[in-house]
Amino acid sequence: MWREVLQKRVNQIGFHQQYKAIKKIGVGKFTSVYLSEKIENQQLYAVKAFPKKRIYKQEENGKVFFIKKILIYYFKQKELLINEIELLRNLDHQNILHLYEVFVTDNSLYMVLELLQGGSLYQQIKSKHKYQNEEIKYMIRGLLEGVAHMHSKNIMHRDLKPENIMFRCKNQLDLVIGDLGLGTKQNIDKYLYVRCGTPGFVAPEVINITDFNIKYDVACDIFSLGVIFHILFSFLIFLYLLQQLQLIIQRLTGKSPFPGKNYEDILNQNREANIIYQGKEYLKLSLYGFQKKLINLQISIFFQIKKAYDLLKKMLEVNPKLRITAKKALQHEYFNDKQNPSVHEIQIFDQDSPRHSPQILVTKGQNMVIDAQGLFKVRTNEKYKETFYSPSIGKDRKKLQYTKSLQLEDNNEEIYDAYCQKKSNVIMKNLKNIDF
Repeated sequence: MWREVLQKRVNQIGFHQQYKAIKKIGVGKFTSVYLSEKIENQQLYAVKAFPKKRIYKQEENGKVFFIKKILIYYFKQKELLINEIELLRNLDHQNILHLYEVFVTDNSLYMVLELLQGGSLYQQIKSKHKYQNEEIKYMIRGLLEGVAHMHSKNIMHRDLKPENIMFRCKNQLDLVIGDLGLGTKQNIDKYLYVRCGTPGFVAPEVINITDFNIKYDVACDIFSLGVIFHILFSFLIFLYLLQQLQLIIQRLTGKSPFPGKNYEDILNQNREANIIYQGKEYLKLSLYGFQKKLINLQISIFFQIKKAYDLLKKMLEVNPKLRITAKKALQHEYFNDKQNPSVHEIQIFDQDSPRHSPQILVTKGQNMVIDAQGLFKVRTNEKYKETFYSPSIGKDRKKLQYTKSLQLEDNNEEIYDAYCQKKSNVIMKNLKNIDF
């Protein structure tokens, strides 16, 4: 069976003459992974070793396992390993683990694999590493490209999860999909396993299957990848809330009970000693000028969330026939930065900056600018003809136009404040209507 399945492009002998094991870097029930060096060029690889013969008597927690049970498990692992070799030979993509060579000796089978040194995505998630939106976008795009390549070869992974996704190098975001043991060709008569995968990541059509004669397709991988996207996306929401909290802390700490705007105000408040302790009124005084920061943060996160949320819904679609494909997902507006500004193009308003010189940012490829409050505007010298887009999702997205001009001069700060307050209220109202 071994030679029949592995005869294509397999070096039958000579492993120990070509490779030198340096140290063991991983171990499974029946497999071991070694950091190995190719003697010819000192290149490092990960070598997975699987014994062809084994003593089937093992002990765990003082209890002897039944030989029959271990034999069954051994042959299942052997079957998965052969399946993985067959699939990896059909794949060649930077986001999929690369198989270089396979050796078969009298005692073992050796898979020479790409060495991945960045650890697993699971380890990063477990350590509560918080990724920025652009980092998440880069990682999800890479995974989708790898999955799209698999699907173009009619191969389903069927066990996409953070544990099976590795970083190629430390401190980099290049992800590599590995462990194709449960993978299978989509168009074969009988799957190796029909209902398989890891609970929490399995597509509904796979985990709920009862008739094992019914086939599913590559769409199951998109659902699993959607779950991974959801996990990373939730960290983005957390980061957003953390930023809000930091702004509130900055505004509330070290503040006087007499928050006057000028010397006369402070003097009068001090004389009256009228300190307000009640919640809302106290916060209103303490948060003076804070709303501009908060509003602009709401706007910046809105652009991130809106597109990501739409893609997420399409990837986690319960009906596999309606679920987005990997190819179409890569064409989604979430990965398109040309129309709306990215998070890096939207800066938090600095309340200490002059009122007459708000931060103006030019969007890519458009004759548009964004002011400190995050509103789209067409720039005309020192005045603005404003076009404001209501932040709602889907077909209900409405375009509201204003032709009101505003001269930003030092002598009309009250008008400017009232104008910004009015727009901020509209934005806040619309943001609250987004259903997540």
